[in-house]
Amino acid sequence: MAYKTQQEWNGTSPEDNSQWADKSKRKLYIVHYLGDGSTKTSELSRLRGAQNYHRDTLGYSDIAYNDAVGQSGTVYEGRGIDALGGHTKGHPHDYAIVALLYDDEEPSEAMKAAILDRYAQVNAHEGKTLKLTHHRGVLGKSYTSCPGPHLAAWIDAGAPLTKSTDPIIGDVSRGALLPAP
Repeated sequence: MAYKTQQEWNGTSPEDNSQWADKSKRKLYIVHYLGDGSTKTSELSRLRGAQNYHRDTLGYSDIAYNDAVGQSGTVYEGRGIDALGGHTKGHPHDYAIVALLYDDEEPSEAMKAAILDRYAQVNAHEGKTLKLTHHRGVLGKSYTSCPGPHLAAWIDAGAPLTKSTDPIIGDVSRGALLPAP
């Protein structure tokens, strides 16, 4: 999994990043997606567009999510791992990653592997296992369609991967990573 800081992806520095999540309240690893948009745009265009929308239109200090993940399997720094989020009503202390997907796009195996790799890193950082879920899984189908049908079904099925994308391990089958109880 490749990881790029905001500086490396030429993101705009947050106006104020002084609000930190309370680790004792962090219980969930929530997967989101972008929703409506042009499927012809690049990962970085989608990421910058989301950051600009959150800052300029919604008035947030930065993109709402802790991190973002592209179809390439690259994870991009959002607010940062310890920052308080603006991503899920009633859950600002929980960690959120946004998939840079629109509408009915299917996530690549590289994207799914990166979501799970970052999940493992966040759990190690937190010193506990967060529950792997998605936006709709937290707030309900009547509230949101996020993260779209494909990501929601994948997570609800236990987030299985068909093949490893890890260059060290090679092309071997990987089992499912089940959500925490």
